[in-house]
Order: sequence, then structure tokens, then C-alpha cells
Amino acid sequence: METISFKVKPGQTAQVTVDAVQGKVFAGKVSYVSAILKQAAYDRPQKVVESFVDFDAAGVSQVRPGMSTRALVQVGSYEKAIVIPLTSIQERDGRSFVQVWQPQKKEFEWREIQLASNDGISAVVKDGLEANEQIRSKPKA
Repeated sequence: METISFKVKPGQTAQVTVDAVQGKVFAGKVSYVSAILKQAAYDRPQKVVESFVDFDAAGVSQVRPGMSTRALVQVGSYEKAIVIPLTSIQERDGRSFVQVWQPQKKEFEWREIQLASNDGISAVVKDGLEANEQIRSKPKA
């Protein structure tokens, strides 16, 4: 994804699946990341960044040049993080809000939260929510 490609750096761990080798996940490390974004294909405007992953030795003999692959690169981690879907967040004047269930009142109330990061699908909450609090997945105005 173009918006988070800058987070991929040499030395990060990767899990690679090869379409032709069913049921196997290869471990490796990112060894190179291009500094230039390229268009994915002439008919796809999505931008991609070229990167190389060096596989660990185990099972690598099954992989051949030109095989189609997918890589998951770990670009960070959080201990005991609260992660919520981006669809549950409403932005107002550069601030983030969610609707939190108040069991004593039996209704949702707006609450401001601070985010640590997001991946375009979900967000890590830095402050404003506690574990096990219920939020509305798609807030209502």
C-alpha cells in the first residue's frame, strides 16, 4: 500500500507465501527497499515499492525465479494494544472520536481518542479507551 510503504525497511522480518508451494510459509528478512514508488501496472494506478526478501535456508529449494509470491512484513509492534476498525472513528477538526457504550445510561456517548498509528484498515489507540470497552463499529451522527 502506497501510504505505508515508507515503513518497510531492510532488516525487518517477513513471512512469504509462494503460490506454487501450497501450505508453506517461508521466513526471511527484507534486504533492500527501493526509494522510488512505481505504478503497479499500466492499467492499475496503484503505486508499489520494489523490495527484496532474503529467505532463511529451510525449504528454499522449492522456490524458483518468477514464481508469484506474497509477503507480510512486520513494520512494528505494540504490547497490549487496543486496536479498533477505522470505520468506528469519526474525524472532526483533526481530532478522532468514537462512540462508547455507557451501560448505566444504556446509550452510546462520543469520546475523543488519540491514535498511535493505523494501517488503512484498523488503528492502534494510544489514549482514550480502556480494554473491553464497547464501541460502535459504524458511528451514527
